[in-house]
Amino acid sequence: MDPNRNALWCRCIVEELHRAGVRRAVLCPGKRNLPLAFAFAAHPEIEIISHIDERSAAFMALGLARVSKRPVAICTTSGSAVANCVPALCEAQAAHLPLLVCGADRPASMHGCEAPQTMPQAGAFNAFIDSECALELPADDRDSLIELRQQVHAWAARCARQGGGPGFLNVPLDEPLSLAADPHFHPPGDDGRLPAPARPGNTTGKQTALEAIALHDLRPGMRGVIVAGPRCPLSPEQVAKLAAGTGFPVIADAASNCRHDNTPNLICTADAILTGPLRNERAELIIRLGPAPLARPVFEWLQAHRSARVLRIDDARIARDFCHAHFVIVVRPSQLELKHVAEQLAPGDANWLARWADADATARAGHAEFLNAAPWGEVSAAAAVCRAAANFTLLQTANSMAVRHSNLHCLGNFPQQVIAHRGVNGIDGTLGSFLGALHGSNGPGLLLTGDLAFLHDLPALTAIDRSHMRGAICVIDNGGGAIFDLLHLGEHPNYQQLVRTPRPVRCDHFAAAFDCHHRRCDTHAELQAALTEAQSWDGLGLIHIPVPPESLKRELPALTAAMLG
Repeated sequence: MDPNRNALWCRCIVEELHRAGVRRAVLCPGKRNLPLAFAFAAHPEIEIISHIDERSAAFMALGLARVSKRPVAICTTSGSAVANCVPALCEAQAAHLPLLVCGADRPASMHGCEAPQTMPQAGAFNAFIDSECALELPADDRDSLIELRQQVHAWAARCARQGGGPGFLNVPLDEPLSLAADPHFHPPGDDGRLPAPARPGNTTGKQTALEAIALHDLRPGMRGVIVAGPRCPLSPEQVAKLAAGTGFPVIADAASNCRHDNTPNLICTADAILTGPLRNERAELIIRLGPAPLARPVFEWLQAHRSARVLRIDDARIARDFCHAHFVIVVRPSQLELKHVAEQLAPGDANWLARWADADATARAGHAEFLNAAPWGEVSAAAAVCRAAANFTLLQTANSMAVRHSNLHCLGNFPQQVIAHRGVNGIDGTLGSFLGALHGSNGPGLLLTGDLAFLHDLPALTAIDRSHMRGAICVIDNGGGAIFDLLHLGEHPNYQQLVRTPRPVRCDHFAAAFDCHHRRCDTHAELQAALTEAQSWDGLGLIHIPVPPESLKRELPALTAAMLG
């Protein structure tokens, strides 16, 4: 059925991607990638999404990979189109997410001769990926097709494995790129289809937790903490069992997805209390779940430990950790191993746990008291959005100030999933990854973002397949980068122009241009009404939240002081 050699070659590629676990692909239009894009579209078990902007499209694929836990492909044409995927590749590499960039390329004969839309693609992205597969030009003999299938499947499987990461598939294609039948093409009787892959055995050779830390290092009554950062490798249920068994407090970031009311010993206010009553406390054992928490007071507290034992549990082997000079890494211990660790440590130190619980309770009470009396401003508006997140399927927070707001204000009773780009922490791709996450989820989602992160990724709203997405984009408009006000740079010449960079945010115009609901909120009552209404919106909506530009600088220190009692 293949009309020409390019179509056969690309069909084999897509079939091997599917065999390695790809079930969704984001396609960007272009001439050079036409055979590859149509091969994706023709596969009956791969869902396709169309997007015209490669940078936002790559972040959309990243958002899908994050929520689906599966490899997701993005297909681009040659030249700068594929280079626009680099920001998303950077985040995918840091977050160990299987983003598979499939870039069409010109033949080798067109490189180095000023041919249009041509750049050195093979090898160009090695610093941002975990694996590359650079193909030769299409051929149609059986041996070449078998080799193609083996190459592509091995590459995709490496990226898709547990703890894998992003990869780049370079696909040179020669003319004609038409989908029309080639009268000179005679399809082979055998396209080299490989047998189904065998189920992988336990070949990781991973250490058990008890092998990693000698038994004499684990003893009952230790002063210990469990620290859950973004991309926590354990489920909330596993974290709850570990906390209950060890008697350790659980310092959990919002993006760890561990801040649930049924998590024992949960500490949600570490960002504040580690600047105050517990600043000089030291643990004997630190169990780290995933990357470091986002807040400086927390990771500086971790860095201050010089003699504590550190056990890091992660999805992938980590060679170095900026918080600890010495640690032991364990990749995904089993439930049985976690149970043994808990048994060795039970019941923990009751006085140690009580100090953490008392400080957290004081901070929560101060937080509630402050917000009850707070005037309209950034802190109270962000808190309202975070509280409303419990009524949505997922909450995504942009980087910069938004993710810090979620850490301060999401104090339990969470949606099913909380996500943030805490790999390389950029503000780019915020809307694109949110749309990808919405596409992969089953209910309405909420995005908390600042005005600059929102404007940075406006092209994401040009995504074609948005009709079934339900969610609200909450834009806290504080007149630019208000987070920089906390650095006390306001007196410097050109601060507004060069650092804070205020920009007009006309959400009403953007909503009309991109066919979105729109609500502007200038009071607590208006914001609460908009958040309630957004739960039943039949599409995307923009909730524009203008706040006094100076409110963050004024309110955030006051909130921290209130939480410290």
